[in-house]
Amino acid sequence: MSTTTPGVMMVSDEDDKLADDIGMKIPAQDCILSWDDFKNHVVGKNYIELYDISDNEMFISGMTTKVHLRYSLLNDTVIKRDLSLRIDDTNTCAYVPGLEERVDSEKAIFRALSGFTVSPTRMDFVVSSDPSKYLFYFFCYTGDTIMDGRCSQGLNVLLVEDKRSWPQDGDGVPEGQINLDDIPWGDIERTMIRCFGQQFLDDTDPQAIWTWRGKECAVPGSDVYNEAVMGT
Repeated sequence: MSTTTPGVMMVSDEDDKLADDIGMKIPAQDCILSWDDFKNHVVGKNYIELYDISDNEMFISGMTTKVHLRYSLLNDTVIKRDLSLRIDDTNTCAYVPGLEERVDSEKAIFRALSGFTVSPTRMDFVVSSDPSKYLFYFFCYTGDTIMDGRCSQGLNVLLVEDKRSWPQDGDGVPEGQINLDDIPWGDIERTMIRCFGQQFLDDTDPQAIWTWRGKECAVPGSDVYNEAVMGT
């Protein structure tokens, strides 16, 4: 039997076994953010990644930390994702813009067109009970081989808004520490269990890993970021 802190909701033993044997659940339609909510609450905000839950070995090797993201709307079909992160294995920064295309008329479900770890079968799902507070961005890299409603090669990241000012000049790194005082951890835990059949923090695989560590890289929109992107 899986264990967790007393008083915290737990997933079933069956969900734990299926997550280990097959992969994380594809979120149900009522878990996925609407396209209107994505446009109104996500586009244009500055995000950082706090945790990821990785259930893939084929598409991502090594650990990435100190991730910054910003989403912008190119038109009513295509969004742009600007991403900066640190690659642990090489201790270097990566600056990666990418495009995603809507594949659902009502929900925030996307197909990657370019950018980081693109595969022809990748499907992305945006999940939240309160998009003004947090997002789960779930990447399913094997969208063509979903079995029993589960993704065999996936990555689920927890994003929160970065309330610091993102600079344009200088080294492109925000000043000060991030503020996590208003993060609704209880809602996040309940969303993980209801939508992914996954305990947020427990002793079973796949595990949630804290990723806000190490040295920050220049944020999207900064001169450093833009020059690096132009040079690629």
